[in-house]
Amino acid sequence: MSNPFKHKITLVAVAAAFLALCSAPLRAADEPTELIVMHWNTENLFDADDDPDNAGDDEFLSHTFKLWTPERYQRKLDHLAEILIPLKADFITVSEVENRRVLEDLAARVTKGNGVAYPYIIHREGPDHRGIDVAIISRYPAVSTNWLTPVATQRDLLFADFEINGAPLTLCVNHWKSHFGTPHETLPVRMKQAQAVRAEVDRRMAKASDAAIVVLGDFNDDFEAATLILGLKSIADREAALENPAENYLYNLHRGLRRGRDGTYYSRYGFSWRTFDSISVTAGMLDEARSRRAGWQVAPKSYRVYKPDKFKDERGRPKPFRRMRDWDTRELVYVEGYSDHFPVVVTLKRRP
Repeated sequence: MSNPFKHKITLVAVAAAFLALCSAPLRAADEPTELIVMHWNTENLFDADDDPDNAGDDEFLSHTFKLWTPERYQRKLDHLAEILIPLKADFITVSEVENRRVLEDLAARVTKGNGVAYPYIIHREGPDHRGIDVAIISRYPAVSTNWLTPVATQRDLLFADFEINGAPLTLCVNHWKSHFGTPHETLPVRMKQAQAVRAEVDRRMAKASDAAIVVLGDFNDDFEAATLILGLKSIADREAALENPAENYLYNLHRGLRRGRDGTYYSRYGFSWRTFDSISVTAGMLDEARSRRAGWQVAPKSYRVYKPDKFKDERGRPKPFRRMRDWDTRELVYVEGYSDHFPVVVTLKRRP
């Protein structure tokens, strides 16, 4: 005959062990001391379905000039994943994505390839006339999000707040107005977007001067343009950012790269490299900061333009994924590359 007291003791022991497991401190693997953050303009990541609520996707169908098909959409996902898989980034921030579906499809491809799960997607359908949005694919949940729409026909600006290893981190994802049109038409739009981000950064830093804020994206302006320096107050002078804490300057990490050799986009019109994509950080995230130091800091020499050889054409330019005219012959060809932008990547480290 079985002993009922023995079974009760066993159940109590199991329950106690379960409670102990739930209340135990997180394992070291759950408390990262480094984070990899990146931004990539994925160049029109649309699915191949016609969304009646999105007029911007009408050109991404099989009967249009772009000859966009379900098969090409799947190959585009595979190619983007090829670039993302080796990075094992913790935060994949992107621009030029159509909807949540394409983000879920891309996250699934990357997860399958590198074994790193990306269960969190931050996205909303924005007002952009082209039907494209910014978003974040993340390994960690956001504790809050704030969407800004300073220009009604343009992409939203995303502020996402995280709490990782006991330290707050904010990512601000941007995709500012392109140069399509005259400078008189486009520059004021980008300046308005820059000033909207700046106002939100100032609001946050008034509450916490040591806030770790990363402002990244495709700004459609070089890192030393007036929109970034005057509008965003993202400067290319590291010492000035460190020595003027009251100004709340952002420091643009692209300043540390090689001039003229580390562009992220090659202009077919100006036949020149542009630094449209960049990452800026609050001064407290720089390791020399003394008066204020954020919990997350930039790992020295970790910021880079990511451009593996297979991503580049024979002249070192980003290999796009689209129907286009050949640079030399001017004939229409379909290039199934990756994107017309290189990504930018930085590693953050947890300050002890």
